[in-house]
Amino acid sequence: MKGFMALVFLIIVAGAAGYFFNPDIKNMIDEQLFYNTGMKNHESIGYKWQNEDGVWQLTQTPPAEGIEYEKVKVRDDWNVMNLRPK
Repeated sequence: MKGFMALVFLIIVAGAAGYFFNPDIKNMIDEQLFYNTGMKNHESIGYKWQNEDGVWQLTQTPPAEGIEYEKVKVRDDWNVMNLRPK
């Protein structure tokens, strides 16, 4: 029984070591298991700028040339809704 428990313990330690010390395994597990669980941040680049009426815009593509904009990190797993009634 002690030998079996030692074997189980060694398998768990080897799996944990593989996860923490091998970036390929860590990336594969993170991508496969944690993608839709909310445990991993999903960020992309967005562009924040003001249109000619002074209204702030947040888009996935930069505005036309000549318009000042700011690159911002946007979480892909959040829903952004306008809270002001129209």
